[in-house]
Amino acid sequence: MNLLPNSSLVYPFPRDTDATVAACNAAIMGGIFLMASAVVIFVFNGRLEPYTTLFAHGQAAWSSPAAAIAGIIGGRTGVQIFACISALLLGGILGYRLGLLAPIGVLLSPPGWSIGYAGADAAGAFGSTFLFEYKWLWLITGVLHLEAFLVCLTVYIYTRFSLRFVGVVAIGVGMIPQALFFHIQIRYLLPGVVLFVLWRRRGRELSVGIPSK
Repeated sequence: MNLLPNSSLVYPFPRDTDATVAACNAAIMGGIFLMASAVVIFVFNGRLEPYTTLFAHGQAAWSSPAAAIAGIIGGRTGVQIFACISALLLGGILGYRLGLLAPIGVLLSPPGWSIGYAGADAAGAFGSTFLFEYKWLWLITGVLHLEAFLVCLTVYIYTRFSLRFVGVVAIGVGMIPQALFFHIQIRYLLPGVVLFVLWRRRGRELSVGIPSK
């Protein structure tokens, strides 16, 4: 079941596009996101300190249990590979659902640059893509990245009361810790940006009254 009551599921690919085209879009965007992430991480040593080092030593599991496990298994290289695979999955699922233009916009936006860090930001953004399609699958975000989980949880609660400005709220939630603690991290906006572009499609589907499944 989807997140929203009495509404349609977000179809896994646009209705005017067949599965083959959607799969090609997924492959293209997954490859672009993977290449961008791998070049920055392995060629330019893209890292997010102190978290990259903490994850590499199996620490900071409160922030991302998955990244910490990757560090336990493979050290710094394990964290780097985890980040690249997460970028691949993020780009792939966005390409599959949204085509090419919207994922490129996400990648080129300042929050999208965080996929070039050896950390958990891309993984958390990937987990957030399930929020508007399946009722509980988005909970895996709690294993992938705490900040993305809190964004999803807040948006989930908000949609219990209102379906207005959901995309804006998703981005705004990422600004809260920065405002409260004067901790400016543009990467915190990545899950919100992903939810924003996904919600734009959701809003179009609801506006034309696609029947529930």
